[in-house]
Amino acid sequence: ILQYTKERTEEHKDLCKALCLIKDMIATVDLKVNEYEKNQKWLEILNKIENKTYTKLKNGHVFRKQALMSEE
Repeated sequence: ILQYTKERTEEHKDLCKALCLIKDMIATVDLKVNEYEKNQKWLEILNKIENKTYTKLKNGHVFRKQALMSEE
């Protein structure tokens, strides 16, 4: 539609603005979908770890699954 609209008209300006808004919305949706997918993967990994799992770090601190869950 934009290609067939005369430049420097109010209609052309409105179409350009609408196109920019649509592109922004698509980028935002893509970002949210990406965040959701990462979160789902994180939850999938957490669910595979047993609750009793832990390890001792070099500095002597104990690292448990609960530590991962509290950082969500």
